[in-house]
Amino acid sequence: MKAAYSMFLFIMFLGVIFITIGTIMASKTGSFLGLSKLQFMELRSKYGIIMMFLILIHLTMNRSIMKKELEILFE
Repeated sequence: MKAAYSMFLFIMFLGVIFITIGTIMASKTGSFLGLSKLQFMELRSKYGIIMMFLILIHLTMNRSIMKKELEILFE
């Protein structure tokens, strides 16, 4: 389950990279793949909210690992 979720999160991250590149390109040329800068910014804001929840779920699923890493860090 964790491996599948991590892969899904990675695929969503690739979407973040695409949206970021699209926003930069649309800023310079006026549009990118038929979307304007404003449309990319709207997509980016919606995608950002989804990513925040996915990251929160990921951190919750891996809290035991994080706890051990924090113990090692603050020894």
